[in-house]
Amino acid sequence: MLTGRIVFEDDFILAFNKKAGELVHSDREGNESLTELLIPPGTASDRPCSQTDPSPAPAFFQPVHRLDRPASGLVLFAKSTSAFTALSAVSYTHLTLPTKRIV
Repeated sequence: MLTGRIVFEDDFILAFNKKAGELVHSDREGNESLTELLIPPGTASDRPCSQTDPSPAPAFFQPVHRLDRPASGLVLFAKSTSAFTALSAVSYTHLTLPTKRIV
């Protein structure tokens, strides 16, 4: 289902090709979302924070934006809070990210 649909990934972001009908975030009916399917095990989003847990905070993993269920296209997931903040600012101001095309 998800194989071959990661368009780009580095230490900060993951770009995923979402198909129409898939959810970016879970819904009220409890349908599984891309965030849940793609989340790396042990990330902050995967387990609640605990004041009694002395281990360092695990990695971050959140979608920067969403696409409605009927829409298809690229969804960006941030792997750190700094990447999330920077990409959210770009998305919010409607600036265009530089693109690289390989011919």
